[in-house]
Formats: sequence, C-alpha cells, structure tokens
Amino acid sequence: MQFSRPYFNRLIIKSYDFLDYVHERAKIRFQYQRDKAKRVLRLRNNVNSILVVRLASIGDVIRATAVVEGLKRKFQNAQLDFLTSNVALPVVKNNPLLRSVYTLEALNSLPKYDWVINLQRPEPPESFLRHSDVSFTDVMRHLSLNVKPKLITGRHFERNLDIYPPNPFSYRTEIEELFHYSLLPYSHLEVTSSRIYLDEHDQRTIGKFNLKNGRYLGIFLGSNSTNGDDNGQRTYSVGFVENLIRAFKEDFTIVVVGQSEVKSPEERRRYCQLTKKYPEVVNLVDQTTLDDLLYVIKSCQLFISCDSGPFHIAMALQVPVIGLYVNAAAFRVSPRLVGEKYALVNSFDPCLQYSWRWKHHCFSCQPIHSEMYGCHQKEINNKMDLIPMTRIKSAAEKLLGHQLSPAY
Repeated sequence: MQFSRPYFNRLIIKSYDFLDYVHERAKIRFQYQRDKAKRVLRLRNNVNSILVVRLASIGDVIRATAVVEGLKRKFQNAQLDFLTSNVALPVVKNNPLLRSVYTLEALNSLPKYDWVINLQRPEPPESFLRHSDVSFTDVMRHLSLNVKPKLITGRHFERNLDIYPPNPFSYRTEIEELFHYSLLPYSHLEVTSSRIYLDEHDQRTIGKFNLKNGRYLGIFLGSNSTNGDDNGQRTYSVGFVENLIRAFKEDFTIVVVGQSEVKSPEERRRYCQLTKKYPEVVNLVDQTTLDDLLYVIKSCQLFISCDSGPFHIAMALQVPVIGLYVNAAAFRVSPRLVGEKYALVNSFDPCLQYSWRWKHHCFSCQPIHSEMYGCHQKEINNKMDLIPMTRIKSAAEKLLGHQLSPAY
C-alpha cells in the first residue's frame, strides 16, 4: 500500500496537535487547582466583593454574564460589580445581579475588592477603547496597584510581570475558558446560558421601529473580517442574504440589521438594489444603536446571524437563533449543534475540535493549509455562502416546532 506525502503531513500535524492539546489541558487543570488553592488560602469562605472585568467584544461581554450568574449562585452574599467599556455597556447595565457597572471612564472610582476576575485575555480592539484615554495595560496595572485585591485570576500583573493564562484554544468552549478564570465548575455537556436584561419601561426605544405586532425574522448583514485574521469566516455575500429573504419571506416579515461599512462598495450597491427589489423588507441597516438592536432582536421570532455580537444577543435574550459557521468554530459555542433556543450550521465538516488550527488555518483562504489538515476547503471568501438554504430552513423548523413554507 502506498501513501502520498500529504497523507503523512496530515498525520504528523494531527499527531502534534493532539499531543499539544494534551499538554495544554494539563497546564489548564494545574492552574485551575492552583488558583482554587489560592482562593481558599487567601479568602477562605469570606468572599464579600468580586469585580468581573470584560471590556470587549460584544459577544464576549454577553458570555461573561453567565459567569456573573455562576458566581452569584456560589457566593450568594458577595457583592458583584462589573467593569466594561462604554461601547459594551448596554448589554450589562440592567443586570439585577450586579451592584454596580463601571466603565473605563470611572476606573479611578473602583473600590477595594476581595477578588478580581479578569475575563479579558486578549487586547481589546481599539474601537472599544476610543472613549477612554487608558490602555488595557493601564487597566491591569490599576487593578494590581490601586485596587490591590487579595486575589486576581485571569490575565494580570504580578511582580510587574504580565501573567498570561494557558492557550485559550485548548479550552473546549469559550465559556469553559471564562469559567476556568472564575474558578467555577464547568461541564462541556451542558449549555450555560448568558442573559441580557432589558428595561421594559424604555418606551422610546421599544416603539422606535414599530415592531410590536408581527412575525419577524431578523437577519444580520455580517461582520467585517475579510481583511483580518478570520479571512472572511464571519461574513457572507449580499446574494446569500437575498437567498435567505427568498427562503423565509412567505412565513415572516424580514428585518435586516447591521452596518453597511462591513461591505465593499460593490456589495453596498447590490444591497441598495436588494432593498428596492424587496420593499416589504424592513431595512434597519445603519439605523440602530446597540440599545436599539437589543429591542429589535427581542421583537423577532427567529434570528439568523454569523458568529458575531447579534448572534450572542439573541441567545442571551432567549430568541431562537441560527448561527452560521464555516466549520469547527461552532464547537467554541457549544458541543451541541442544536439546542432548545439555537442551532449551529456549518458549511464544512468540522476539523478536529482539539486543534488550534480551526481558527488560524481551517478558515484560511490559502488552500494548502486546509489541504494539509484534511479539511478540503475551496478558496472562497464568503465560505458561508455554501450552506444550503434547505439546511437553514430545517434548523428553523426544529427551533420553531412546525413546518415552514416550501423553499423557493
């Protein structure tokens, strides 16, 4: 039997990735047990005040609300505060489990805490820091030198050294990573819920777009990642958006949200033509603030989005949502691809879920990377365009519990 060279390349890469995964998981377990021992030694059971830190991005701040609920269950008498950016403030400001929510502008107003949990591992995007004159390094130094908690977990400064947690790509899901920093028990077999609490008395925002009565399907226009590390894994073409409209317009009033700046000039021109072709579509592109978007998504009976802020907003508002992915990134949300309130649809079969290459190579537009790893992806920018409408409609029917009109 003869084996090709690419076969051995893939075997070597997969073997290395598996051993690296085992090594990193051992480091994760060691750090978890070490930090638990520190908590018992320094705080014992007297945890009176906790500060949770997450500055960006929108979906990551939303996921941090699951940590808030877990901490409140475990430390019922502790006062919980939250530090975030001004941009992300709307998704946490009404949380009843929090005593106070601080933004970076109020960094010097932070009181003393027994425990600071920093869930912000990477540097926040500049767009989340533009309203403040502090950097992420400034925040970590302030927490270490001015707040001076008895315990800090997550990324932090210690003896003037920047202490990084283990490789985040070795966690089974992103919520496991956050629970690990928070020293909370986690089961990958469970789906841990995040929550956004709305101010139901904000009638100005609720009635702004007149979405009170109707059967609405929300569609997110996509995120701008075509020139970033993700190589277009968070976006799809305007043609794909039109296919979604055609597939669901018999059953819903379609509402499209997002920012046109994520599209090229040609795509923006095509979207303008699309709105004229389907005048019944409610076009809210470029018209919503984050506060507005929360109420728009809450008004929907179903929402469709790539892996971006609106997808996590829908999950946190308990709105049935279909998340569109290229391949293995869906495992970072949940090991279950279908739940009671969400469905995750991949355009390609997932690669090995323990490999860090799901992020940096399997989404690559360079075919050699996907070929070496055995994913066999084609070179295409809008990879989610390859998801058949029949699969998306099938996912919608599972979530809604009834059949929809036949596909166009």
